[in-house]
Amino acid sequence: MELQPPVSGWVPLSNVDYPGVWSSVAFLGGCPWRCGYCHNKHLWDRSSSVSRYEAWAKFLTRRRGLIDAIVLSGGEPTGYESLAELAFGLRQHWRVGLHSGGADAEVFEASLRAVDWVGFDLKTSWDNYSRLTQNETSGTQACASFDLLAESGVNFEVRSTIWPIHHDIFILREMLDEIHRRGGKAWYLQESRTSSRAVWPGLREEVLNEANCRSLVEWAEPMGIRIRRRRSDGLEEDLVTNSGCSAEDRPLSER
Repeated sequence: MELQPPVSGWVPLSNVDYPGVWSSVAFLGGCPWRCGYCHNKHLWDRSSSVSRYEAWAKFLTRRRGLIDAIVLSGGEPTGYESLAELAFGLRQHWRVGLHSGGADAEVFEASLRAVDWVGFDLKTSWDNYSRLTQNETSGTQACASFDLLAESGVNFEVRSTIWPIHHDIFILREMLDEIHRRGGKAWYLQESRTSSRAVWPGLREEVLNEANCRSLVEWAEPMGIRIRRRRSDGLEEDLVTNSGCSAEDRPLSER
C-alpha cells in the first residue's frame, strides 16, 4: 500500500465494531468538529497526532486470514482525502467498515464505493449541529452524507451519543424521523463517558429516562426501527415499552 494514512492507533481485535464479524479498528487522526463529549480529543489535530502507519501496515500483513474486516474510525476518517483509495486497498483482503459522521460529504461519497458497512454518527437535529460541533457547516455536510449513504445501498446502522446539553425528547424525535426517512432500521443510543461528563459535574443522561424511552420505542416500532442503548459500562440493551429502559443486559462481547 503506497498511501501514508494518518493512523494514530488501532484495536487489534474487536467483535463489536462491525456487526457479526471479527474486525480490527484503525483510528485516523484529524477531525474538523469539536464535540464536547468526544473521548478521542487527542485525535482532533492530525499534525499533533503521531502516525503509526508503518507499524499498522506490518500488523495487517500478519493478520491476513485471521480477521474478517478492517474498520476505519477516528477522529473523523473523511478528514483524510485519500480515504476511498485506502478502503479500496484494504478491500483486496478484508471487508471494510467505516465509522463516520460524514464531515466531508465529497470524501464520504467516494468512500461509499469502497466499503461494505457504515456506522453513521448522527449527532443531533440538523439545526443544532453547529452548536454541538462548533463548526458552521457541519449540519449541511452531515445531512448530505446521510442522504448519500441512504442512496448508496451500503448496509449501515445509526449511532448517537446522548448528551443532555444537546438532546431532549423533541430533538430525539426529529432524529428518529430523519433515520426513518432514509430507511434506517437500527439506532444505537450511546451514553457519554464519565470522563466527558466530568466537564459538567453532576450531569447525567436524564434524557433517557423511562418516559422518554417508552415514547421513543412507541414511535419507532411502526417505523420498523430497532433502538438499542449502548451504556458507558460496556453493556447494551433494547429499549422496551413495558419497562422503560430495562432489558436483559448483555456485555457487548456477547451480542
